[in-house]
Amino acid sequence: MVVQQNIAHGTTGFIAQNNGKGNFARIRRGFRTGFKMEVLYSIFVMLIVFFFSKELISLFLGDEGVAVVTEGVKYLKVMVFLYMLPGITNVIQGYFRGLGKMKITLNATFAQMLGRVISAYILAPYFGIEGIALACLVGWICMLSYEYPLFNKAWRTVK
Repeated sequence: MVVQQNIAHGTTGFIAQNNGKGNFARIRRGFRTGFKMEVLYSIFVMLIVFFFSKELISLFLGDEGVAVVTEGVKYLKVMVFLYMLPGITNVIQGYFRGLGKMKITLNATFAQMLGRVISAYILAPYFGIEGIALACLVGWICMLSYEYPLFNKAWRTVK
């Protein structure tokens, strides 16, 4: 996820520079490029994590902690299908940051955290570690539900 965040940071700087120059065509191209990079990277990581989740978890534990490895693999097997969402939310947030619309990113992050915490409280007792992963899904859905309509409106107005 660090790489996803850095793609978004690069997009933010690119958009901010071009926003300052009023070059909205380049803002659109830069966003599209950042979006494509997020999607491609997310797919790449999804494949690696899906096929090597046990080995990845074991890197941090060795042969000890079989129960922890088992739980970690359960978590990753759910999370792997969700990796696209933080990539998308990161690049959309990069777009807003580049345009200087920081209140939108703050509110979107708050919506994500609130949705994640509430759903973790509800889902974890029933689904265990998979419930925590599903809570992440709920948080990212909350974030996108808030920021996507604002992004769509801003995208149509920036010519």
